[in-house]
Amino acid sequence: MSKSYLNKKWNVNGNFIELKDGDVLINNKVIHISGYEVKGYIGKGDNGVILEVKEVITKQIRALKIWLPNRKKKKSNDARGLEEIKKIAKLDHDNIVKYLHSQIIEGYKCCIMEKIDGVTLREHLRSNNPGLNERYDILQNIFKTLRYSQENGIYHGDLHLDNIIIGHNREMKILDYGTSIFSGKYSLERDSKLLYESTIRIIGEKFDEKMMLLGVNEIKMLSPNIVRILCKAMSKIVVLLDFASYQLVDTIIEDIATIVMLVPFFDLRYILNKIVSYNYENSSIEAGRYFMRCLLKESDYAIENYRIYNFLKDSKDREGSIYKFYEDVRKAFIEKINKEIKESCIYVNRFQAEIFNQELYFKYNGEGELEIERKEIESLIV
Repeated sequence: MSKSYLNKKWNVNGNFIELKDGDVLINNKVIHISGYEVKGYIGKGDNGVILEVKEVITKQIRALKIWLPNRKKKKSNDARGLEEIKKIAKLDHDNIVKYLHSQIIEGYKCCIMEKIDGVTLREHLRSNNPGLNERYDILQNIFKTLRYSQENGIYHGDLHLDNIIIGHNREMKILDYGTSIFSGKYSLERDSKLLYESTIRIIGEKFDEKMMLLGVNEIKMLSPNIVRILCKAMSKIVVLLDFASYQLVDTIIEDIATIVMLVPFFDLRYILNKIVSYNYENSSIEAGRYFMRCLLKESDYAIENYRIYNFLKDSKDREGSIYKFYEDVRKAFIEKINKEIKESCIYVNRFQAEIFNQELYFKYNGEGELEIERKEIESLIV
């Protein structure tokens, strides 16, 4: 054992933790983890302590979580530990820390998981200040992972920048999935609020809260499923608008219109003003008009998908009341997602699904230049 751990104790929510001779002492009681040697201390949380252990036979380094009573809050955490282990064991995704096995030792719930070498996302953003392209890639991995778990009925409940690890080869892993949903409505609101706020922090300075119709207090009242889809759309719109500032073309406008109508939480006037402010073949007004025409086209799909037949019948009237129509789409969107859960219910056709899910068609090369990857846009750039 490293000398730095000799004769050192940690106070974990009123429990005294000590490492000695390959075992861990909890309140001076030896806890022997069969088949493992305790090698070091990783961290602690409200529910327990995380230790580094080495498997005796394979010599593999793992992470051990021990659920402990929270003496400060006078909570046993016993039932919580059991439920968390059951949830963790159901998850099998490349971006979620893998569950290996569990046991009960001296009354403590213990769980062996893979150990990830890397830094927290908070530290990664602070130390490296990555560009928008890398931030976007990280977010898409987060959203894919949350979609997998949410559509299987499991919510994280405590997603923040310290529960996401960026490995040395830049892989992303989400930790502490076991904290998920134990206290009903409050936990769901917290889950939604943390996801929205974390997304904003990951996007960074490119995010402008004026683009959103709802504030954080309203967004946290939405289900985590809805907020995940909202955040996914938000990140794509931020990137598309940033790309448009370099080169505004028809495809960009079309994709923005598709996304803002698929996920109706954006300030259309803000988006319109942004588009008009960019040079569009020397006609900014025409760009605005084209965006509105694209919105009208997408509103036809919204009428079909959400059965909004009783509001406006012809496109001329709908154009004059697009903002009111947008409110109706948002209400229908919320109702449908809460009922059907699956993200796929917002797509009417394969084109919409591809726009919302595929990788965006550019990369920054680090010097402000853009490498175009998508054929549809290559043909439009002179």
